[in-house]
Amino acid sequence: MSISSTWWGGNNYSTEEQVVGIWIDGKPLYQKTYNFGSLPNSTSKELSSGLTNVNIVNIFGISRGTDILGMPLPRATSDGTYTIDLTYRSDNKIRVTTANSWSGYDTTYITLQYTKTTD
Repeated sequence: MSISSTWWGGNNYSTEEQVVGIWIDGKPLYQKTYNFGSLPNSTSKELSSGLTNVNIVNIFGISRGTDILGMPLPRATSDGTYTIDLTYRSDNKIRVTTANSWSGYDTTYITLQYTKTTD
């Protein structure tokens, strides 16, 4: 298995599945990034990952809007008012849940890192 040296700087993001490392159990670590579109407003929104037989080890993202050029996801606040949760569901869907209106955030990318149960 070959791992691109550019990944180690965190620069190897793609909407295609890629091997980006080795997980702690020795299995290949895969990564795939999804264009999630806009954030939901005080509700949840789901997107099918198209993956099966995976164990998620990390889920993270970035969202951009009119006034904010980059907001990391998930987002937690002390009172929960502006929290944004990222969840990978048992039906292989990515779920983003917001506790407030985020209508100005119209570009969101979610990245999954995972191992495969079949490896």
